[in-house]
Amino acid sequence: MNTYENKCICFLKSICRSIVVFLTYFLDTLVFLSIKRPTSFNGLVVIRLDAIGDFILWLDSAKELRILYPGKTITLICNKTWVELASLLPYWDNIISIDRNSMIRNPIYRMNKLRLIRRAGFEFALQPTFSREFRYGDSFIRASDALRRIGSIGDLTNMKSLEKVIASKWYSYLVPSTNQPLMEIERNAEFLRGIGLRNFTSQIPVLPKLKKLTPPLLIQKPYVILFPGALNPIRRWPSEYFSDLLTQMIKSTGMTVVLCGSKEERILCAHVVETSGMAALNLAGNTNLIDLVEL
Repeated sequence: MNTYENKCICFLKSICRSIVVFLTYFLDTLVFLSIKRPTSFNGLVVIRLDAIGDFILWLDSAKELRILYPGKTITLICNKTWVELASLLPYWDNIISIDRNSMIRNPIYRMNKLRLIRRAGFEFALQPTFSREFRYGDSFIRASDALRRIGSIGDLTNMKSLEKVIASKWYSYLVPSTNQPLMEIERNAEFLRGIGLRNFTSQIPVLPKLKKLTPPLLIQKPYVILFPGALNPIRRWPSEYFSDLLTQMIKSTGMTVVLCGSKEERILCAHVVETSGMAALNLAGNTNLIDLVEL
């Protein structure tokens, strides 16, 4: 495929995306026009729909919400993939789980979720995600119609310039951010400082005890966990490198090496162990989310 064909394909994708975004905006507007605005407002809704890694890194900031909004009932709108973990944490009172795929592919599902948020009558709405998304977090901010809607000024990683211009009008206040690249955990701290905790610095989260593990998940001696897999193959380190690393870890530290991942990655993990020639514990596919966090 030549450069001209690539440009044509990229152009067509951009046009298709713009059409989908426009239709989404139009249908959302019809939903909101069909709902009477609540007469009273109360509570805080926090919108966090990104992947589990970003959610975990945000938790040290999330625990400060009780300080920023004392006495307020806190509702978390969260990604369905990690709702099991979110439901065990004490930082919020209610949870609304969102299936990201259904929000795009199922118009009825999307309308019902937006109606639910619209009718709740929240006083405050927060969207702390830096790289905002027009059809997800920003749309829920719009749906909330809260008296005070706060987000990050963000960037253009997940949206086009026009989308950002439109969506930014749905906020009462956008927290300024530095133009310098920052790790996610530092972005979280920047956001909290911008909404009132002036001296806050974010740390690696320390989670509470979630459950008691039993064998084979209960490992009595020091261990290290390897994750050879990744959802996107482009992001996978070659398996032979993991095999070498496994061998070096065992020889230099004497620790037990545990391999984790999804059930689809069990064969990959078994291959890493086999090619290393060392003994290791392959738990890929044998843990749910809570097990994995505890492990």
